[in-house]
Amino acid sequence: MRRAGAQALRRIVSADTGTVEAAGLLAAAGSVGPSFQPGLLPRTTRDQALITGVVASANYAFAATTQALAEAVARRLGQRLNAARGRMPRWGAARDRMPRWDAARDRMPRWDAARDRMPRWDAAGGRMPRRDVARGRLLRLDAARGRPLSRRDAARGRGGLRGIVADPRTTALVTQVCACGAGIALQRLAAQRPEEGLGRAAVRVFGWRLTAGGVAGALATAADAVADRLTGAPTGARINVAATLLAGAGVSAVLYARQRRAADIPAGGHVMRPADAPGGTQPVGTSDEPGGARAVRSVDVPGGPEVVRPADAPGGTQPVGTSDEPGGARAVRSVDVPGGPEVVRSAGVPAGPEATRAAVPAGARAVRAAGVAAGVQAVGVGTGVQVLQAVGVGTVVSASILAAARAEAAAAAALGRAVALAVPSLAPAERVAGHAITLALITYAARRAAVLAYRRIDSAGVVVEPAHQEQPTSPLVSGGPASLVRWADFGREGRRYVGMTLTAQEIAHVTGAQDARDPIRVFVGLASALTPGERADLAMRELERSGAFERSVLAYFSPTGSGYVNYVAAETLEYLTKGDVASIAIAYSVRPSFLSLDRVRAAWEENLAFLTALSWRLRSIDPARRPRLVLFGESLGSQAAQNVFLHQGARGLDLLGIDRALFVGTPFASAWRQAWLDDPEGCDGDGRVVEVASYEEWLALPEERRERVRVVLLTHHEDPVPKLGLPLLIQSPGWLGPVRGPGIPAAARWRPFVTALITFVDMLNAIHVVPGQFVSLGHDYRGDLARFVRLAFDLPADEATMAAVERALRDRELDWANRRVAGDKK
Repeated sequence: MRRAGAQALRRIVSADTGTVEAAGLLAAAGSVGPSFQPGLLPRTTRDQALITGVVASANYAFAATTQALAEAVARRLGQRLNAARGRMPRWGAARDRMPRWDAARDRMPRWDAARDRMPRWDAAGGRMPRRDVARGRLLRLDAARGRPLSRRDAARGRGGLRGIVADPRTTALVTQVCACGAGIALQRLAAQRPEEGLGRAAVRVFGWRLTAGGVAGALATAADAVADRLTGAPTGARINVAATLLAGAGVSAVLYARQRRAADIPAGGHVMRPADAPGGTQPVGTSDEPGGARAVRSVDVPGGPEVVRPADAPGGTQPVGTSDEPGGARAVRSVDVPGGPEVVRSAGVPAGPEATRAAVPAGARAVRAAGVAAGVQAVGVGTGVQVLQAVGVGTVVSASILAAARAEAAAAAALGRAVALAVPSLAPAERVAGHAITLALITYAARRAAVLAYRRIDSAGVVVEPAHQEQPTSPLVSGGPASLVRWADFGREGRRYVGMTLTAQEIAHVTGAQDARDPIRVFVGLASALTPGERADLAMRELERSGAFERSVLAYFSPTGSGYVNYVAAETLEYLTKGDVASIAIAYSVRPSFLSLDRVRAAWEENLAFLTALSWRLRSIDPARRPRLVLFGESLGSQAAQNVFLHQGARGLDLLGIDRALFVGTPFASAWRQAWLDDPEGCDGDGRVVEVASYEEWLALPEERRERVRVVLLTHHEDPVPKLGLPLLIQSPGWLGPVRGPGIPAAARWRPFVTALITFVDMLNAIHVVPGQFVSLGHDYRGDLARFVRLAFDLPADEATMAAVERALRDRELDWANRRVAGDKK
């Protein structure tokens, strides 16, 4: 057993590979350390493993391609050089045709005598090691190659400097050094400028890749030459794999250490807000942990002890704090509850829906530091076991990707040979044809898989939940008696939206208003009509039927891709208007937002048709009785609503009679938002549009500025959705510049492709909802949303009312979560 293990270890250590693969392995190993740089949000070990594997595979491909190109150029230059030598008579005669050279090598007995019998020559040989060394090397080269030396090889071996110049590795090394120089020159010439085009950024990234690939290839080629020099046995351009990986690990360790040192630099104030703080100005401190993790330095229970929990706390469960409940029960606000929707349990209470309860006392708020998402165990630089696990799994991911690439190459080669046999005229292009056919087959299979996946997701989006299967009984909501919208056409989110409508009694109980009314909610599902125009028309007719134009406020909610309407915003609006409001939402998809990007145009058509019709209908009403029209959009819904005003700036809202608007977590792809960010004066000369990340930032604005605002964009600094776009692949963003907002780690550095991948993973971790706990983190805006609905829509409410409303919102959220859990168990 020991002998077998030793042999296996010896085989692994002595394994070698070509310079192309060695350059790729060196770049892949060197990219492991930088792949651990912090992102906007903490990530799990699994996510880190995925990032490491994909980054290593991409760097392998880039470096191997650069090395292969350099060797191809070297071979071409070598052929041209040999051809040029063949045209020089004296050089050719000296190498192949001069009989005196042959005589000196093979036929002159005096040469043998000089070698074997003359003592002075022996002494001279002892003092002239170059000839002996050259002869020894040629013999070893014979043994390594297993064939006799040609005259060209002999001349090359005896040629000293001439042999070094003629070595293909020298030409390849020169080519790689030139590639590095060209890459550096491209980066200098295309240095980043403000408001530059993507073409300039692409040139700069190409230069960066050229430099990185050239360095990896040069190191691999130099390693091959050094190995030949140390061993004295030419390896035929073969490089030891273990040595290559160790060299890459050394590069990775250096970059990783630099990253650790950068992590010690403060990244601006990471301040979180307790939602119940007066004016939202009560700061809660946090501290940066290695790897982008943040430590929570707050407890949301008045009078409770301060608890510090790092984001990578063992166990994967991240309680924010605990509170003493009446009866001696200890409430623990936990994140991970196995078996379906996340709920909050009280410690010591039997499991079950009836035991689930709010752990936050009246007036308190759940607080989580920026960068600490519920249920996400952060991968920190100092967590050795997690780092090793991530590297191990990442190696498997990378190997799987490379194996798939090799399988594709083998399939393309086989198909190419088949094409050459079938159509001999295509033989010169058989490899191109093989890859084209393979790519076509892969594309077809991917499209079929996507269609099947979309069908399954669409089916899940229209599933009927037990907690929302009963049809509404109120004529004031869609799906109820006399409604024009069939209840069977409501998707999951549509049923939730109309099923959670408040009643006049519930509003009066929370706000104390004696004149509360039952609100109106209108919803049109994706299956309610075939086209966007027909769905808009159905919504208008449903508004007329329900008497919506007799209310003081009309609120249009542009839903997310799944059809979700933020119930915190909808219910806050109903509380603060005392029910004198009609809310409308029209679905354009039933898939999550990142899978509904192909539905953005349909959403634009739908919103444009509906808002245009609605504006004309409102103009027909006497101004004294005309309802105010407000607009709310979240995530992809924000982009879909803003597209209606594209190229019109803030004036577009005036044209459609929209009084005020609140957009939450607007995606990067919103052209309207990007145009406003690029040219605020041109899009909004009156200063009516503002973008803030928190209630504190709103309060920090001058009072005169706040009074002019009619459109509020609420965008968290650490929210990846407004930051993830195609330019991030090749262009360094402003939010990673010298001046960074709160929540942006100082250790984060922009790297082509890597930063975009990390931000994409951050987007997948951007929302971790715990029922009853309102946080302002990532893409979760519930912690500040009630206050922003009040200020954005100019609704009157004092602090006591807002505290009661927010407490009721948390209780209702938790209660509905319990109902869904109970319904799923039946």
